[in-house]
Amino acid sequence: MLSFSVKLVLCLLIWEARVFSQQNSYTFALDSIDAHIMMTMRTVGPFPCLGTTIRTQVEWGEDTIFVIASGFVRPTPCVDGMDPASARISLGRQPRETFYLRFLEDVSDDLWRISRSERDFQATPVHRSFTSYSK
Repeated sequence: MLSFSVKLVLCLLIWEARVFSQQNSYTFALDSIDAHIMMTMRTVGPFPCLGTTIRTQVEWGEDTIFVIASGFVRPTPCVDGMDPASARISLGRQPRETFYLRFLEDVSDDLWRISRSERDFQATPVHRSFTSYSK
């Protein structure tokens, strides 16, 4: 059985490797709550602390919503466990039935065309390298 200090060192090494890696991969899902578009975003790979969140910023253009991923927030205290980092993001009200969702991280960007109907969303990649859509 590993001691607490060994677990802590392993946890920190995994954390640093993830945070300073060149590229993270994400999945996203969209839903609508009271006419507001909500997005759930998760990393594909796990992080060593349960409850790690993705630091995001949202900006709105005319027909494009920009989602900027700028790192991760480790919870304090760090509870041991391997879990994807996640974020629940309000994209606000979007009056258009079709709009674009652009993901930015470091020097990478992905662009998705989003079509909204009364019941659900359809996401079509225009350019994709690190994100994927999950219903």
